Amino acid sequence: MITSCTLHNFRGVRQGELTGLTRLVVLVGPNGCGKSTVLDALDVAASPTPGHAVGRAVTRRRFSGPAHRWLLWRGSEPAMIVIGTANGGQRRVDLTVEGQNCRVGIGSSGDNASDSDGGEVRFDARSNWEQTLRGGLPAFLGIPFFRLIDCGGLPVELHELYSRAVERGQRDLARSLVSGLLGGVESVRS
Repeated sequence: MITSCTLHNFRGVRQGELTGLTRLVVLVGPNGCGKSTVLDALDVAASPTPGHAVGRAVTRRRFSGPAHRWLLWRGSEPAMIVIGTANGGQRRVDLTVEGQNCRVGIGSSGDNASDSDGGEVRFDARSNWEQTLRGGLPAFLGIPFFRLIDCGGLPVELHELYSRAVERGQRDLARSLVSGLLGGVESVRS
């Protein structure tokens, strides 16, 4: 389980750290505050293939102009993402941009840390981010993936996602989350 995430020069974040992460984390805030940046960082750092995760992140933002314009904070180099796990392990991913290529360096330490290898991906790589995230990240973390955010285009309704969370033994956590957002759901029974 990921318990912390540190960012340095990644996308819109010059320096940032999230600590005390639990099995269920909800990111809430106005547009442009960094929610997607955190999700991209977690996808890249936790992915069994970080180079492909960078490609997914870049592919989803083609409208943003050249990838190096937004992948690295104000064009700074290198970018760094470090995730910490509950078992004391860490994984560090360093990103540098050279023309249209991104070099991805990976280092791990601690129990159950991933292999230390690197990769390279072209910015025109194509991938289905949602399917890859659902397929790769749960295996790496050892927990099922579910999403309690309805962006208006999900194939599954929010109440169905809540039910799935409850079925996976996260009833109290899911209820406290939803009650904090909606209020009046303290008496909801599953």
